[in-house]
Amino acid sequence: MIGIFNLRPPITQAPLAGGITTPELVATVSNAGALGSLGAGYMTPHELRSAIKKIKSLTNKPFNINLFIPEKTNLEYDLSPMKELLATLWQELSDTPFEISSFSPPSFDKQVQVILEENIPIFSFTFGIPSPSLIELFKQQNILVCGTATTPEEAEQLEKVGVDAIVCQGQEAGGHRGNFSSYDPLYSLATLLMLTREKVKTPLIAAGGIMNGKSSAATFLLGACAAQLRTAFLTTTESDASPPPIKKLF
Repeated sequence: MIGIFNLRPPITQAPLAGGITTPELVATVSNAGALGSLGAGYMTPHELRSAIKKIKSLTNKPFNINLFIPEKTNLEYDLSPMKELLATLWQELSDTPFEISSFSPPSFDKQVQVILEENIPIFSFTFGIPSPSLIELFKQQNILVCGTATTPEEAEQLEKVGVDAIVCQGQEAGGHRGNFSSYDPLYSLATLLMLTREKVKTPLIAAGGIMNGKSSAATFLLGACAAQLRTAFLTTTESDASPPPIKKLF
């Protein structure tokens, strides 16, 4: 893994989708020798292209763009009960009218097209697996590809399509976890690394509850070649996370 990404130290910054990751954070992490990552799952193609160009203006080091794999389902859900529950809670907390805004996810195909056109160094994904033909397109442009696994079986599927690295995401991972199986045994990171290392030869990146050098080093003993940190980057100056409220002590 270190040989693939040339990381010193062998640390990657988790993508942090939803606006928390900024081009400044990605570039700063990469400039420090680790791997900066942009969580672009909710970005429109225009927003994604602008962010990539900004990152390129701030660093000449490798960085990663992360997308969500679209869910393949035709199921329709009746959201009325949940809307009624939320409306009741809202009325207890606010005097403003309760409204639910609609959200349409960005086009995955158009996001991918931007990444290919900008020829970014590394592409990662979560919540599924792209088609082998799409992965081949990235490889033709020498773009390294990383997938996310929460079980050894998911890791085996990723290895079969030829990813360059697998992010092993234990149950300790904050935010959403990238499970795409019909079951989730909620393996701890240590258990997941040990079980996965027995199944695949692809380099593994450890993710979930890692906050410092000691916990990172522990994952290396269990088969990981790099550690992915998330929460540790939230309090940085470059992060766009909201600052915690200041409480009066009197």
